[in-house]
Amino acid sequence: MEFITFPEMKDSNLSSRLDIPVVINSMCTLQINNFLYMFGVNGNGFQNFAKRYDASKDRWLVLAPIPRQAVIGPASVKSGKQIFLLGGMVVDSKLPSGIHNDKIVDNVYMYDIPQIAWSESNRLPKALVYSVAAETQGNIYLTGGYGGESNSNRVWAYDVKAKVWLTKESMNHSRSLHVLEAIGDKLYAIGGEMLGDLSADIVKSIETYDPLANSCFPISWYAKPICGFLHPIIIGFG
Repeated sequence: MEFITFPEMKDSNLSSRLDIPVVINSMCTLQINNFLYMFGVNGNGFQNFAKRYDASKDRWLVLAPIPRQAVIGPASVKSGKQIFLLGGMVVDSKLPSGIHNDKIVDNVYMYDIPQIAWSESNRLPKALVYSVAAETQGNIYLTGGYGGESNSNRVWAYDVKAKVWLTKESMNHSRSLHVLEAIGDKLYAIGGEMLGDLSADIVKSIETYDPLANSCFPISWYAKPICGFLHPIIIGFG
């Protein structure tokens, strides 16, 4: 596999758009058609928010927030006409300023786009934060994440119609804060970080998962480590 280095973006290639109408502490984003959905917590970390950006009109719309305490680091994925937020970490706003009682959770929340409403779905098999999800062939695949004591290499599939979680073949490398993309009928896990480790190792492996064969195998190593919520977003302006 060959990697290509693209030229850096210049200011002249970028156009100014309307600012996000909230101070952001932690967020996840999803592009759906001509809209950009954004979920996260405000600057003090104690209040959920949900926004939708209309690229054609350069306008933000406030949506109903996630119906629970502030949650950071959930996995996010679209399946059909629903958006799923999976797991994350709850921040307790009742404690004195500067003292946090963070709890990693297994909750799954579903946002129905046509109905503009939230509901709670089947819980995760394990409480995780900074895991990553993608959808292919009608199933949601959840990979990696941090469970409070160690990083995970587990892969689970959620059958949206049957509403059940299924255990799949694990990845070769544990990882959190990685990239997961569905390309064709396969999933690709790229980079990530080993949260909680004193060394805070950055993962630079790339591996693919074949749902039909239920197998994970490495395909390459990236020249430089990658971590963070890297996700390609392309919004049309037609």
